[in-house]
Amino acid sequence: FPTFERTTLAWVSSGYAVALASLLLVGGRMADRWGRRRIYRIGMIGFAVTALCAAGAPNPWLLIAARTAQGAAGALVMASALALALPLIHPARRGTAMGWLGVAGSMATLLGPLVAGNLLAVLKPMNGPRDGSQLERAPLARSLLYAGLGLIAALWALASLIAG
Repeated sequence: FPTFERTTLAWVSSGYAVALASLLLVGGRMADRWGRRRIYRIGMIGFAVTALCAAGAPNPWLLIAARTAQGAAGALVMASALALALPLIHPARRGTAMGWLGVAGSMATLLGPLVAGNLLAVLKPMNGPRDGSQLERAPLARSLLYAGLGLIAALWALASLIAG
């Protein structure tokens, strides 16, 4: 998206964060009211659909909208996943599990953009000079591959947390 300013494109990540943070309590209330598993499933499906929309966004405005919607879906997942996992963990180990959850979330927030940026820089063929004036996008197939790997990693982490 060479014609858009970086401040406009900053909303790609900011829209996600604002939607996630502002709807986390709402997602928890929805999970209490309509069922944790139902809200978790809705959130996971919404997250996957909005990830596909973001990967194929033809312009920055649709990318920002998709990422904001993805933050809303992420709020549903985060609120209900924790509520689903806690009863499966022995009460004596819940403090440790919550600590590791905090560490994992912080590391993902820190390393996710760094790893993704480096993967794109190494794996994506260059489409001309790389002077920082263009936001390069990965092809849809590569985005789907990364999304799939991320989902596998998230499910493995959740299973490991529950198993102890």
